[in-house]
Amino acid sequence: RAFHDTKACSMPIKKGMNVITVSNINASVNFDAIRMVSSATLSDMQTELKIEAEDCTLGGSAKVKSEEECNNPSNGKYVGGFSASDTATLNFTVYAKNDCTVSFVMCYGNRTTDTTDRKFADKFVFTVNGAELTSEVVFNNGTENNYFGWEEYTICTVALKAGENVFTLQGTGATSSNVDYFRLIADDAYLAK
Repeated sequence: RAFHDTKACSMPIKKGMNVITVSNINASVNFDAIRMVSSATLSDMQTELKIEAEDCTLGGSAKVKSEEECNNPSNGKYVGGFSASDTATLNFTVYAKNDCTVSFVMCYGNRTTDTTDRKFADKFVFTVNGAELTSEVVFNNGTENNYFGWEEYTICTVALKAGENVFTLQGTGATSSNVDYFRLIADDAYLAK
């Protein structure tokens, strides 16, 4: 008895879960394995995820700004307005395949004149699933050639639960606070926005 690879059919699949059923109809058939071959990625889950700030849900004085107002943010846009008041909020949801720990990275920029209040903890209140997380990160100032000083900072590690995880960043009203994007980096979990 020999087993052979046989192409049975082509089928469309949708984002999310797809259930495929193979039935035996009036024939004696033995299966060794079923392979799915796709020219596209079968899942949008990955171990590293980048979230553009302008794609997040914004509240209060937080607002999307364009490349014309600063120098070369990712995707041509960023979110500002955190220094206007303590009502500015930004949130996004991430799905984890399993419980895991991820590094939370933020690309941040501030003006060259911002010489005080440069600590993350002075500028933002950061929560994940309602629990507040702290960080001792101190932001650098921009320069004349890079006025906003866009730079990546690893803020902290975050424990995610399997399923939905809600990230919220709220401004404190401290001086110049601008966010370009976030990155989540996991060693052994799959993430999807």
